[in-house]
Amino acid sequence: MNFKLILLDIDPALTRAWNQQILFHKSIIKPQNVPKIFTGPLATVPTAGVAAIKFDCIVSPGNSFAQMDGGFDLVITKLFSRVSDIPAVLAHVKRAHYTRWKGYQPVGTSYLIDMNQFAAGNEFDCRFVAHTPTMRVPSVLDRADVVYDCMWSVLNEVQRHNNAAATAHDLDDSNKIRTVAVTGLGTGVGKLDPKQCATLMVLAYVHFLESLDAGEQSLVGLDWSKEIAWEEKIRNYELTQTPHLNI
Repeated sequence: MNFKLILLDIDPALTRAWNQQILFHKSIIKPQNVPKIFTGPLATVPTAGVAAIKFDCIVSPGNSFAQMDGGFDLVITKLFSRVSDIPAVLAHVKRAHYTRWKGYQPVGTSYLIDMNQFAAGNEFDCRFVAHTPTMRVPSVLDRADVVYDCMWSVLNEVQRHNNAAATAHDLDDSNKIRTVAVTGLGTGVGKLDPKQCATLMVLAYVHFLESLDAGEQSLVGLDWSKEIAWEEKIRNYELTQTPHLNI
């Protein structure tokens, strides 16, 4: 894996659940791949000293139309409006969205929006938004497994971006994404249970790490056994939730 994760959210129930799930999967999530976890608003994340948290990319868990004017999306928009204004940032996002998706991005997909022209002044040195809709329009989610799809798409999109940067011989690594910040997916307007969210986000991360370790040959075969087992793990996410742990 060629980048690191930071999981942050204002809900302590979610950050506790993330910790529990990571501990549950500790045989697969090696120490170098354990995400940092932070509880609190983005404005309270430390950006200086030994506890400083920096990230090149932040995930927008918004909607299919890239309307980044509410909820955590608005927090992200404000982050990039330090050297401009909010309408300019929103217009930039909309242009990128039209270029890539002609205005409508399917739920569960992810793509990177280059925000370098708005990056000056933001304390996290963030240069990219991974736009990853959890819903078509703001609404309560009626299915939880979209969280798995969104997390999986983010991980693949950033890995693909970094591989492309390496292929292009980006000698100074200026275009590489080193760290991605992710908040709870579907837990705001979507009202998903924190344990559901944490279980599916970490399960996608675990499957991604396993797939990287196994390589493409792991999916070569004439039967569906591996694929069916993979699907069953997603469908039975409640069975993978851990009991309460004192962390």
